[in-house]
Amino acid sequence: MFLWLSVLAALVFSAINLRPLFFADKPEEILVVKEEIIEPAPAATPAEPAPVAPAAVVPAVATPTASAEASTACPAEEGIISYKPDAPRKAADMVYVQVKTKQVICVSDASGKMQNKMVEPGAGASFYGKPPFKVLTSGLNQADVFFQGAKVRLTNSNYKTLVLEAAEVVALPVDRTDSQQR
Repeated sequence: MFLWLSVLAALVFSAINLRPLFFADKPEEILVVKEEIIEPAPAATPAEPAPVAPAAVVPAVATPTASAEASTACPAEEGIISYKPDAPRKAADMVYVQVKTKQVICVSDASGKMQNKMVEPGAGASFYGKPPFKVLTSGLNQADVFFQGAKVRLTNSNYKTLVLEAAEVVALPVDRTDSQQR
């Protein structure tokens, strides 16, 4: 009886330990976020406009590229609010935005570099540059913004544009031990 119980226990332990060999785990899914940097195109002025006969005018047809371009366009600057962290813990060279609904996030920095990303629900995106940053969203109530190592806490999240100003990072003094004071 004792022998059968020992064999049964050995089978159970071996099945538990060898389970990864028999049943492969599902591979991890990796979310890739594509970053697009939009540079303003220079305005081209025609040298001499050609006259068009009224019979030759054809109504314009909307192209599918226009709708795709509009879906990645930056939201309008509406309801601007400014924020400066009270107790920053990190450098002010990055902004991280995590969204609750699918939307386009645009961030411009002090050098004028505009970055926009289409972010899926529950995902986030990092934006690097020089402060101050201007974050354009479809609504700050649908996004969590992290700046200088802390979550941005707003009193009213009905705004769509957020200006993030850098605060000085204060290093905490290191406590000296008795052996260092001698």
